[in-house]
Amino acid sequence: MVMGLELPSEVSQHLSEMVNLMCGECYLSEEEAAKIPTVSKKGPGILYGDLAMFPAEPDVILMWLIPHQAMIYNEALGNANWAGELMRVSGRPGCAALPRALERNQAGLSLGCAGMRMFTNVSDNDLLAVVPSDQAEGLVEALERTVNANEAVLAYWQHQE
Repeated sequence: MVMGLELPSEVSQHLSEMVNLMCGECYLSEEEAAKIPTVSKKGPGILYGDLAMFPAEPDVILMWLIPHQAMIYNEALGNANWAGELMRVSGRPGCAALPRALERNQAGLSLGCAGMRMFTNVSDNDLLAVVPSDQAEGLVEALERTVNANEAVLAYWQHQE
């Protein structure tokens, strides 16, 4: 549903039943269900793989980050700047971070949802980061600067002890 793929009728029916269950359990509201982001670019499927060996130009790059890495990622994107706009972090569904990144051409972060963790075996310790592929090179440079800055500040603090 979120990835914008055409679903077979039995899958659509199952998805509808699942959404009704989620609404009935107050996991999400009916108004919210209708506004969950979806990928507008239609395609035959989704290809996932190791970026170093990826056989095509990706639309987005996914990264699984632990909280410390997510902090560095957030800083590198400029989203920790209190004089600017702070990063919006999403929760459920975790996969909604992909269409949000694609539609806004903006990197994002998701805390992940129960379904993401159950169906992908992603650890409870990991967060989902999504970067539009055209921003990857700039992000790598920003990550290097941010890691260096954090190491310098940490060295200063350690020297003060």
